[in-house]
Amino acid sequence: MPGGGVVCGNAHRRNLNQSHCKLPDNVLPKTHQAVPPTASCARHSGQTGGVAHGSADIPTYWKVPFEWEQSQALLDEGEPEGVSWLNAEDDGRLLGVVAGVLAASPDASDVAAVAAAGASNAARRLLEAPPTWGFSRELGWWTLLSFRGEAAAFILPVTYDNCARDGLDEETIFHMGVLPDHRGRGLGRALLRQATRTLLAHGVWRIYCDTAENNAPMIHLFESEGWRRLPPHERPVWHRSESAPPGP
Repeated sequence: MPGGGVVCGNAHRRNLNQSHCKLPDNVLPKTHQAVPPTASCARHSGQTGGVAHGSADIPTYWKVPFEWEQSQALLDEGEPEGVSWLNAEDDGRLLGVVAGVLAASPDASDVAAVAAAGASNAARRLLEAPPTWGFSRELGWWTLLSFRGEAAAFILPVTYDNCARDGLDEETIFHMGVLPDHRGRGLGRALLRQATRTLLAHGVWRIYCDTAENNAPMIHLFESEGWRRLPPHERPVWHRSESAPPGP
């Protein structure tokens, strides 16, 4: 993604509460302003979902959430010439592409993950994380973008477990990004549209994503594609050097 790797959701563990998912009582989100009710379902399990009491020593950073609701119309103006889509499940290049994106990501948790374990190990842990973090996906959802025959980018769409409403899932893009050598070609926009298209086809009451506050290109992309921006929230830096995220 232009300006560095992009974290969308990355990642939220949820608790079921009358078809609503919410923060556990012992975790309080810190925001620049009050979070509207529509954002109350979202939680970062991969980064503990908020700043717990007594955790002043845990480094934190700010993230900007966005949501896409079921009723919105998806923009579709075609893709850059040379783009094709590959099933990442059967392509051994996925790990390398994810590692390359993480190594260049501005997201504080990605930076910490790479520093702690190296880019390849951080990518492997990221790809193995969804089932234990409360996410599900269908085979074929995880996709590589090929640009003129080279694997250049990836998307990892998932659904939140136990967060359905009226028979429709809440979903997120667990991670996505474009390798640095392929940025500036409109591939990030193609990724976001493809991931959104995949999730909408599954059935969704909303898609919830977020990205680091210092990732201005990704923030601009969400806004230019019609995503609704929500108030920023503060999240602990978690570097995925553990086998599962902290938290209840």
